Amino acid sequence: MTFLHSGDESAVLARRFMSARFARNVFLLLAVTLVASGCSEVRGRRKVQEGNRLYRDGAYKEAVAAFEEAEQFVPNLPELWLNLGYTCRQILIPGDKKPESVAAAKCAKDAFEKYQKLKPQDARGEMLYVQTLFDADEFDPLTKMYE
Repeated sequence: MTFLHSGDESAVLARRFMSARFARNVFLLLAVTLVASGCSEVRGRRKVQEGNRLYRDGAYKEAVAAFEEAEQFVPNLPELWLNLGYTCRQILIPGDKKPESVAAAKCAKDAFEKYQKLKPQDARGEMLYVQTLFDADEFDPLTKMYE
């Protein structure tokens, strides 16, 4: 039978205490991370809802801003990209080469490309992308797609 000296005993107790403290801290960190990611998802979905409301109200530029904020929180939410693309198409004036219309076309194309990647089984992504190319008078990419 081995007896611990007082120095050995305090070292063992200190290690046990540090180990328990470490485990508790890891648990707390994981809990905070899970809660924070859940809060981010909720915040992102609320921004998408805000963008949808602004779209319905005809405030397209403000809706785009809300969708862009939502991207920080829910970048893999397909509905974000579909709705952003629809909103940018509302700003786009077919055939217009003014900077605002060109930027709206780029916004819509980028959004529909992301939507296609997230939901490849939904034909709307490709259809809307192609329609946006037509409306923006971008015929070179269209030609390449169908050659």
